[in-house]
Amino acid sequence: MRSSWWVGPDQVKVTRSGEEIGVVSREAQIQAIVEAAVMADHRGGVVLVLYGRKRTGFPDEAVTTELVVTWQDRAQADRQLEQDVLLDPPPHDVGEHSEQQQPVEDLAGSILRDDEGTVLVGAEDESEG
Repeated sequence: MRSSWWVGPDQVKVTRSGEEIGVVSREAQIQAIVEAAVMADHRGGVVLVLYGRKRTGFPDEAVTTELVVTWQDRAQADRQLEQDVLLDPPPHDVGEHSEQQQPVEDLAGSILRDDEGTVLVGAEDESEG
């Protein structure tokens, strides 16, 4: 199993020649690496960080323009496409024959849906007790 994410520029650096370059701040780099470290701490595996770099025109200076962070459960992990997960059902037709939904309690007993299907988090069922 493997999971990757891209971190893009969140700041702009102006070079000596006046060129503007989008850069990834150190804070954003650290946050992305910490997120990967948390995954590795919980699941083990391998963390890879690839840096996109651009020279600024000043001798021996370059800046980070993007990161690709990858966590893998093992070094030779295969790529697996993540599936879409839909939490709310698609809206239903509100025609003459549609039935009005009753609130439905989920398996954990802490989430209710109102008549429009809106999730009410932490609501208690008033019919109990």
